Amino acid sequence: MSDSSNKRNQHASLLGGIDLVAARRALKPTTPLPKPAKTDAHGDFLAQQRQSLKKTGTDLSKPFVNPSQIKERPKQHYIMSPLDHTENLFNNAYGMARHKQSRNKLAVQPVFLNHQQRISFRKRVDDELTKVTGVDSASNAKRKALQTLSGYSSLTGARMSMQGVENARLYVQGHGSPGKHSISSDAEVLSDAQAQMRMGKNKRVESVGKPSATTTQVKERASTEHTASTLLGLGVTAQTDLRANSCYSGTEKKIKFSSVKSLKSSYASGTVANKAGNWDKTFAGGLQAELNRQAKVGPSLADASGLANNHKFAVKGYMGPTSQGGVKVNQPDGSTGTHFRVKLQYKDGLGTQDFATRRSKSGRTG
Repeated sequence: MSDSSNKRNQHASLLGGIDLVAARRALKPTTPLPKPAKTDAHGDFLAQQRQSLKKTGTDLSKPFVNPSQIKERPKQHYIMSPLDHTENLFNNAYGMARHKQSRNKLAVQPVFLNHQQRISFRKRVDDELTKVTGVDSASNAKRKALQTLSGYSSLTGARMSMQGVENARLYVQGHGSPGKHSISSDAEVLSDAQAQMRMGKNKRVESVGKPSATTTQVKERASTEHTASTLLGLGVTAQTDLRANSCYSGTEKKIKFSSVKSLKSSYASGTVANKAGNWDKTFAGGLQAELNRQAKVGPSLADASGLANNHKFAVKGYMGPTSQGGVKVNQPDGSTGTHFRVKLQYKDGLGTQDFATRRSKSGRTG
């Protein structure tokens, strides 16, 4: 018997009869492992993502929780839309990202309903990135915000639920109107055949006009009932700081002051909401009511949402048109600054005039 065989037998006897060489051989794969596929850094990322998801049998219409995104980030704000159409979501997320980053803060992060919405959003981001070619400070700021949003909407970087960040601020995005219990997407002009197909696939898409004999203008709408159900499905709780970021989300009617003096006085004293009408007839008020109603349906949902501990959902709404980025606004103390805007109106000898107020100072809750 060879020396190597003797050593193997000695080792095996010491380890209770286990032959280490034979064990190592058994652990080796019988077939070579496939080499990782090469990816083109400038290739079609969206197509790659779709293919990778199809190979795993992932349903693109359903959300999933990304384990790497569970922990809450300090001072991180989020934005979502209950609408499949992503143009308005992109415009507001982009404006918020640029404004936050200009102040060395974290860019707002989208929370996606499913992979279809995520892929549509990322395509819009990447399309915009190709248009930014300058090297000046403005171009660099645009590029930084878009690159951040590109990462936030990638397959590995996207957030698909509010799990782990239930206490964070979440903006609910869509176009709004005074006294409406629904928000809508941007309007799209499609061929009649495309419009019929879109409306057939999504019952919340409706015709809003006929620009020509062969085209139809459509919009997607989301009711407070649908939005509440969507938010609960994403995992929001009564501790989530919910902001309905649509225009007029906190007012039953358009607010007009009789003079700039009365507007400034009301703004400074925090009494603008006195002219906003019935809270229950606003989008934010309706959404708040729906969240509390739907969360009470089942005990398990009540426990998860925090209602079992007598906490109630609260939604903040805004009392005029909201801006999609930082602009010059008037502060309650009479100073000015660059912030997100809520536009109020007053009358003077020349007619109706606009007055830009700070969004955080022009909100309302029920």
